[in-house]
Amino acid sequence: MLGRKPCDLIANAKTAQLSRQKLGLMLPSPVLDRSKLSFQPKMFYNDTLPCCTATNLANALLAIGAIVGYEVNIHDDLVPAFYANTINMPGATLDQLAATDGAVELDVLTYQQNIGFGVGEQVPMVGRFGGCALDKTSIANTAEHMGYAYLGVNLYEKDMDCFTNKTPLVIDGSDPGKLVGRHSLGLFDWQGLSGDSFVRLPTYGDFYQASWDWVMNRTEEAWGIFWRELMTGSQLFQGVDPDTLVADLIANQ
Repeated sequence: MLGRKPCDLIANAKTAQLSRQKLGLMLPSPVLDRSKLSFQPKMFYNDTLPCCTATNLANALLAIGAIVGYEVNIHDDLVPAFYANTINMPGATLDQLAATDGAVELDVLTYQQNIGFGVGEQVPMVGRFGGCALDKTSIANTAEHMGYAYLGVNLYEKDMDCFTNKTPLVIDGSDPGKLVGRHSLGLFDWQGLSGDSFVRLPTYGDFYQASWDWVMNRTEEAWGIFWRELMTGSQLFQGVDPDTLVADLIANQ
């Protein structure tokens, strides 16, 4: 199911921005192959609930954990519970959540930054986040140097057919059909950086192939997230400083 509510571009712009980090000066690798890592996206109820924003966050944790060698175990039921909290429906049943219409990505990211994401650890996971510029270099840098790009995309009828049939998502000049809705998914790695090169998108419990042209055409918002618990000894996050992200956020409020 879909479940990303429309974003407020003005509100997004007031958040901390990754472009003002050293990350903004880096160049992405021509090829980023993470296929040998043990990360496998999970559904986390997104086949029956409009909880893609929470599911995407959980998959981001699993992905980054796999990169840095930190095993994160998230029980399926914790994700709809987190989603319920982000939409101010704590304790809601699955049936009640099925009748909701999703969440705003910024609201979900802000909630987990302020309150945390209970994934079964001793304390909730709290991730700092920053907005990512909507260009290929910035999105690729975020995925490479922060482990995962948390994207908000618009999906059309043709896109939904590709998800159903597990065929690559591409821009080929044909009519994409009507706008079906908005979705939250991740970008993990890529075969190249040209417009027709394929990236891997973790969503709906699996990896889906999409061209960079498709990603850039469909993406409406993009974010990078990091958790201090996952930073120790990692080669990730070298272009991002959590304290300056906070200072940047305060300066732009």
